[in-house]
Amino acid sequence: MSIALPITSGTIGNLAQLTVDARALHQALEVKRDFSNWIKARITKYGFIEGEDYEKNSMIPSSPNLANRKTGFKTAIEYRLSVNMGKELAMVENNECGRMVRRYFIECERRLMNPDTPTTVVNRKPLDKLVKVWAVRAAIPYQQAWTMLDSHFCLTDIKDLPLSKLQEAIAWVQARIDALPPEQPKALPAPKKDKYELFIEKLENVRQRREKEMIDLMSEALVLTQPLKWGLDYWHPICYATRKWVEEAINSPSKVGAFGDKELPIMFGKLADSVRFAAE
Repeated sequence: MSIALPITSGTIGNLAQLTVDARALHQALEVKRDFSNWIKARITKYGFIEGEDYEKNSMIPSSPNLANRKTGFKTAIEYRLSVNMGKELAMVENNECGRMVRRYFIECERRLMNPDTPTTVVNRKPLDKLVKVWAVRAAIPYQQAWTMLDSHFCLTDIKDLPLSKLQEAIAWVQARIDALPPEQPKALPAPKKDKYELFIEKLENVRQRREKEMIDLMSEALVLTQPLKWGLDYWHPICYATRKWVEEAINSPSKVGAFGDKELPIMFGKLADSVRFAAE
C-alpha cells in the first residue's frame, strides 16, 4: 500500500505542530463511512478537544450532504488535525490499513522533527554536481574531493551528511571553487601552414642539421690538422683552410676519394704546411 498523506507544519490553538488534513486521512484509512459522520463520531467517542487536537479551519461549498439527504446542499466543514490525533484515529481503526497509516505518521515525525536525518542520493544531486566541477577545476581526483568534504564535516561517508548540513556543504564546496584561479581560455589551434611554408620549414631543418654536421666534421678535421702545433699565429688561417677543404670534400666526393687511408694524414699535414708557408 502506497500512502500519500501530506504532513505540514501548522498551528492548532496557537501551538505550532505537525498537522494533517482530516479528509485526506479519512481517504487514506479507506473508511467506508462518510467523512462528516465519521469525524464527528470519532471526536465525540474519544474526547478530542477543538483548539487542542484539531481545528475547523474553513467552510467551503460542498456536494449534497451524505448524512441527511433531506436537507439538500450544505457547506462542508474542513478539519485540520494534529498528527497525534491522526495517529490515534489510525490506531482505533484496528486494521492493517490503520496500522500502516500510524507507522507512516511516526516515520514522518521522525524525519521532519529530527534535524540529523541523513541526506539521500536525490537531495545530494546539487552537491554532487558541484563536487565534480571542483575536482575538474582543481585537477584533483573526484574521490579525493569527496574525502576532503567528508573530513571537513567529520563524516566517514557522505551518506551520513545530515539534511540540516546540506546547504552548508554546498556553500563550502562553492567557496573552494570560487577560491581557484579563473579558468584560462583555451588556445586557438595554430593556423594550417600552406605548402610553401612547409617547404621553407623543411629547408631550414636541413640547413640546421647540415650546419651541425659541418661543425662536427670541422672539429674532427682540426684534430687531424693540429693547428696548435704551428702556434697561435697560424690558428685562424689553418682553421679557415680546413673548413674550405671540408666543404669542397662534401660537395666533391672525388676530392676525398683520391686519397687512401695512408695519404689522408699526409694531406692534412700538407694543408697545414701550405697555410704556414703562405703566411710567411
